[in-house]
Amino acid sequence: MIEVLISVTILALIGAVLIQIASNNKQNFQTLINKTEFDEIVSIPLTHRNKIYHKTTKDLYTYLYKDYNLTNDDIIKYFKSKKVSYQQKNFSIIKPFESNESEDMVEENQNKEQSITINVDKILIFNKENSFTAFTVNLQ
Repeated sequence: MIEVLISVTILALIGAVLIQIASNNKQNFQTLINKTEFDEIVSIPLTHRNKIYHKTTKDLYTYLYKDYNLTNDDIIKYFKSKKVSYQQKNFSIIKPFESNESEDMVEENQNKEQSITINVDKILIFNKENSFTAFTVNLQ
C-alpha cells in the first residue's frame, strides 16, 4: 500500500512538472507569434515611409490604399484595425569631404563637386505592445 502511495505521488509530481512545461511553451509560442506579427506590420510603414507620416498614428490601410487595389473587405478591415505610430527624424548629417577652411576658390569648388552628404534617419514605429526602431542611410 505504501509503495502504491509513493508511486502515485511521484506520478503526480511528474504530471505537475509536465503541465508547467506545457504552459511555459504555450506562453513562449504566443510571444513569438506576437513578435512575428509585429515584424510583418512594421514592414509596411518602412517600405512606404514618408516624412508626411511623421508624428502620426495611422492604420496600415493608410499606407497601402494608394499603391494597391484592396477589394477584400476582410483584408481592409484587418489593415484598418492595425494602428502604428510613426516618427521619422533626421538623426545626423555627415559631410565627409567638406572643408571648413576656404583657402582657395578652386579648392572650394572642387570640394563642392566631391561633397557627399550622408543622411541618417531614425524611424520609430510602435503600437501598444511593441516598438521598432530603424535607421535609414541616404547618400546625396
